[in-house]
Amino acid sequence: MAGRSLKVVVVGAGDMGLRHLKGWQNLAATTEGLIEGEIVGLVDDAPARLEAARESFGLATRQLFSDYRSAFAQARPDVVSVCVPTAFHVPVGLAAIEQGANVLVEKPLALSLDQADAIIEAAERKGVVLGVGFMLRYSPALRQVKEWVSSGKLGRPLYFFSENLMEVRPKVLMHHKNVNGGPLMDFWCHHFDLWSLLFDSQPVSVAGYGTVFAKGKPEVAGITELAIDTAGVIVRYASGDVGQLSTTWGLPRGLSTGMISGDRLVGPNGIAIGDIRKNLTLHSLNLQGTEQTEVAENNLVQFWQDEITDLAKAIVQGQRPAAGGKEGREALRVSLAALEAIETGKTVNL
Repeated sequence: MAGRSLKVVVVGAGDMGLRHLKGWQNLAATTEGLIEGEIVGLVDDAPARLEAARESFGLATRQLFSDYRSAFAQARPDVVSVCVPTAFHVPVGLAAIEQGANVLVEKPLALSLDQADAIIEAAERKGVVLGVGFMLRYSPALRQVKEWVSSGKLGRPLYFFSENLMEVRPKVLMHHKNVNGGPLMDFWCHHFDLWSLLFDSQPVSVAGYGTVFAKGKPEVAGITELAIDTAGVIVRYASGDVGQLSTTWGLPRGLSTGMISGDRLVGPNGIAIGDIRKNLTLHSLNLQGTEQTEVAENNLVQFWQDEITDLAKAIVQGQRPAAGGKEGREALRVSLAALEAIETGKTVNL
């Protein structure tokens, strides 16, 4: 494969946008110089964020834009990273696709299945690559956990228990039902994608209960439609495996507990304990009946780089990325089913 340069526009100069920016700038190093990411535009409506990014990443003033349409028209990118609140994923992504650009959309893909279908269909019609930012797919630990599953070290069926308990988010729009959608949309879509991948199966039903802990807290006083921020959800898979989560984004700020997060993957032959974003330790018995342990380790920073590299290779080699529109839609379908189960008090069959 001859060397190839991809012109890149990153939309959004927040934390996630800067991770994408760094990933594209480091692309040549991760592809042995075969693919280079050339930043031709960074878009944000906050001048202070643009200026800070310009100084940190060595950008020129001509590379900074306050409007994504102007950036696409002037810079003519080969690929666009969409790192804005979820409500804007599809409008920005569609505008990029109509210009003929490939697109990497941060998770979740959209707020509705109709929106997801619109961007998937547009990408197919224009013949461009659509990737979704499920960075856990690039976890070294996940590859090892999949080996534990396939080799029978854990046995089947599997129960994957996960929890993430946090205070009211500093980016309060994450609590808005119609902007980011709350944790079941914004955060747990990672696990809904991960569980399907790990179980090698499709979800068949979703049950859940939930409420809003942030209601009445001053930090979210300006938000008129608060998303469900506290929930317990059970997802059953055709394989007989089960994923179960407990979550809140509604704890009061200032508690000494900090964030409480963890994963436990349990089977009849053993248990893996830890955090899929960090490390997991497998406890099982060998043939002699003696306990043995194995550790699956992660490098969180590398996740985002591998996500960028995978999309770039998909573009250049004409392949699908590890997580595309189909995978983004499937995780969204589970998120929406969880919210429906909470709202109706009934199990949702998929």
